[in-house]
Amino acid sequence: MYRVKLGTLIIVIASLMTGINAQAGVRSFFSPKVLGDKVAFCSSDKAVCGKAIADAWCAQKGFSKALLFQRDRNKVTDNNVFVRFADTGKVCDEDVANGQCVSFRQIKCILVQ
Repeated sequence: MYRVKLGTLIIVIASLMTGINAQAGVRSFFSPKVLGDKVAFCSSDKAVCGKAIADAWCAQKGFSKALLFQRDRNKVTDNNVFVRFADTGKVCDEDVANGQCVSFRQIKCILVQ
């Protein structure tokens, strides 16, 4: 009887550890940043937006790709809040008062092994 309980305990612990390891490969970044500023939703030349930018940002953080991403619906209209392009590192200064600098609200990265 003792061996059965010990075997069951080992299986339970192994299952929990597997679940923990699987979760360690996914991380959510809320209001992701590049050089301390919000990450722009598009590249500096506006040729690429969304998924491709999120994938590149995740890769830069050591992950395989973006599993999920969300655009921030709140327009940046404050001159003290900066949005930076991930491809060049330059600050988006396209008429901030009119909310032309769009950023990510969230990027969820995954590490595929």
